[in-house]
Amino acid sequence: MSTDTQAAAQTQTQGGLSGREQQVVDQVEKRLLVGGRWVDAEGGATFEVDDPATGQVIASVADATPADGRRALDAAVAAQADFARTTPRERADLLLRAHELLMERQDDLALLMTLEMGKPLAEARARSLMPQSFSGTSRARRCASTADTRPRRPVARGSS
Repeated sequence: MSTDTQAAAQTQTQGGLSGREQQVVDQVEKRLLVGGRWVDAEGGATFEVDDPATGQVIASVADATPADGRRALDAAVAAQADFARTTPRERADLLLRAHELLMERQDDLALLMTLEMGKPLAEARARSLMPQSFSGTSRARRCASTADTRPRRPVARGSS
């Protein structure tokens, strides 16, 4: 990166964020993910997210209500039957892809944690790496490699 590019990236925006910080904040969706779609909160309610270091507002995000939570739960229940039909290999692939996306965005995630919580950047970076240790990528790979050879057992429902 050239010196001019670095200087431009560090230039403060009107809200007090550097160009890079503003870019990362702008890339984050501010609405709710419900049923695979981004939607506004009930009544369009939002709340402001402040940078604890400066007190400046860095974003306004959807302010979910209990009704929004029920809407999300209903969407999850509706999607469950289709998801239950996915194979272990497909589920493992999905988890591995989610892990890859988290790792690709770890610097952005660390920066967002720093801006939102005031966490030191080094600590936020270490925290953003935690999914790597908890993701079970080796387990997912093992599952994917054996998923096609294991018979599926029916699950007894409603018995306790």
